[in-house]
Amino acid sequence: MPPQTAAELPPPGGAAVVEGAMPGGAQPYYEPSPSDHHWLDEGQPHMGYGGYCGPMGCGVLGGLWVRGEYLAWDTKGMYVPPLLISSTVANIDPEDLHLNDNGDLGATDPIVILFGGQQVNSDVRNGWKISFGAWLDNCQTVGLEADYFSLENGNDSFFRNSTTGDPILARPFYNVLTGLESSTVVAFPTAVGGVTFRGSVDIDTESQFSGTGARAIINLGCNSGCGTNWWNGCPQQTMGRVDIVVGYRYLRLDDSLQVLENSTLTPGGTFNIRDTFDSENTFNGFDIGTVLKHQRGCWSAELNSKIALGNTRSRVNIDGATTITQTGGVAQQFVGGILAQRTNIGTYQHDEFAVVPELGLTLGYQLNPCWKITAGYTWLYWSRVARAGDQIDRNLNPDLIPEEPNPPADDHLQPRFRFVHDDFWAHGLRLGLEGTW
Repeated sequence: MPPQTAAELPPPGGAAVVEGAMPGGAQPYYEPSPSDHHWLDEGQPHMGYGGYCGPMGCGVLGGLWVRGEYLAWDTKGMYVPPLLISSTVANIDPEDLHLNDNGDLGATDPIVILFGGQQVNSDVRNGWKISFGAWLDNCQTVGLEADYFSLENGNDSFFRNSTTGDPILARPFYNVLTGLESSTVVAFPTAVGGVTFRGSVDIDTESQFSGTGARAIINLGCNSGCGTNWWNGCPQQTMGRVDIVVGYRYLRLDDSLQVLENSTLTPGGTFNIRDTFDSENTFNGFDIGTVLKHQRGCWSAELNSKIALGNTRSRVNIDGATTITQTGGVAQQFVGGILAQRTNIGTYQHDEFAVVPELGLTLGYQLNPCWKITAGYTWLYWSRVARAGDQIDRNLNPDLIPEEPNPPADDHLQPRFRFVHDDFWAHGLRLGLEGTW
């Protein structure tokens, strides 16, 4: 049997043939039956949901859209210097209870770092994002869009209590008076200079990341046509468009680090010591980029590339306090802890130029004319931020540790504060649901 020509093929689904559509009787599309009216947009077949191929515009259905997304993002962690050490040797000389001269550990060193010396808050974090927008004209050539996202707080904490001196606990630092690594003892199994040390250390770190933005969408070009379904060869509509986006971008990254030490010295008394380092980074900038969209039947793909240029304002707050209660005496309050002293305590602010490029890929499947499920990936980079852990100066004068001698020290006034900047990135998956009206 010879193959049938296009003119001899019956219309799909038994639909009526459009008269005079093409020379030779071939039909570019068929008219849906009245029961298919919900697939029409102003009387024209739309998006190919009914299994036909027909005229379509260069935009999405409707003038309004909202997309809600679940985020699973990995972020760059915050570096924290060694804050608490111990020893694998119970009878170690307290004078040897410190890091190597280069501030780390050797291969056979009996010292172990209990917390610090690495990045924290670097685990994958959950979050959410909402985007919404509207077209300002029927041809969908100019529109407005805004979004907001937030990740759950990243947190790494550590607590160790030593009521017998086992494990050994000590807080390392670099002694600027001797030019050597040293430490303050928190807990030790035997008396040191006739004094027993017992105590605990509680360390808590936290990171928060969020952002928002608003932009105008301007269409640069679009096209639509017909293709075939790769699965069954049926005709289906295709659409592609290129948009430029111009607008505003805001990001915020907050870090905090706190060390709480409770020590009991016999004879002596109790010492409650607190060191706090907080940082807040806000970015405000001009955002520009392109959005490439392609739709084939119910499937769609969107590639988003943007770059924001603007200012990062970094604010750092350092605080420390010590409460000393001598045996049989009353509590006395002092300014300063171990790493936060009168020489670096304060609030500091700095502004610096920064760039924030962002790439995003989103795949979608249209469930019906109004609802689409989406899955995507985002990569975001922030060139200049101040992390709380980087603002810690391990170089300190032990004479500044409360209670200071009288008269107080007037030289080797360390630790000092200076802004230390780093970059930041976040990337991960997005799963969402989009509605259009």
